[in-house]
Amino acid sequence: SDVVFWDNEAKEWRFENHRADFVKHYEKNGKIVQETAQYTFNGVTGITGELPEGLFSNNAKLTNVEYMFYNTRISGSLPTTLFANCPNLTNVNYFVANTKLEIVPNANIFANNTKLQQVIGFVSNCTSMVGRIPELIFQNNTALRYADYFFSGCTNLVGEIPTLLFFYNTNLETARGVFRNCSNLVSTIPQSLLRRCPKITYTEYLFEGCSGLYGTVPNLLNGNDNVISTRAMFKN
Repeated sequence: SDVVFWDNEAKEWRFENHRADFVKHYEKNGKIVQETAQYTFNGVTGITGELPEGLFSNNAKLTNVEYMFYNTRISGSLPTTLFANCPNLTNVNYFVANTKLEIVPNANIFANNTKLQQVIGFVSNCTSMVGRIPELIFQNNTALRYADYFFSGCTNLVGEIPTLLFFYNTNLETARGVFRNCSNLVSTIPQSLLRRCPKITYTEYLFEGCSGLYGTVPNLLNGNDNVISTRAMFKN
């Protein structure tokens, strides 16, 4: 089984029989400071239960947590204040993707992360996750650039695609497969969904497999002059 231990010489956590070499710590004034934590528990299927609310409460310098709990058995819901003390966080790609998460993240989970740039696949393939998409989940993330596959494969999401989901994300560049295979979403496609995203370049697979969507095809990309590819955007 996997065993985690502190390597005092390297000043980092290490795993026996598991890769954890992307964790970066250093010592400052006798205190261990953590900057990155990507891949830390990636694939450790023995990790179960809900994440503790204070997991990152002392990690103000933390910038990257991508894949940290990918393919584990994390369940329940994510604490609303999980990243509240991480003002420098920029990358949460696939943080809890492919887990047993049951509740859609709260709309305020990224409220204090104004430097956040990448949220690719954050909860993708969380097939046990139920609820509605929080309309203002990215409200404070004006630096956001990549939102690909955020809800991809979340087959138990219900309700509508929020009109204001990307309203505040004027720096957004890619939105590939954000709702891919979210087959229980039932709504029309908001015509203004990407209206305030002038830098958007890729919208491939955006609504692929969204069999519950209905209505006429909206004039969705009107004004988005930088779009390069819309491949399979509405593929069923």
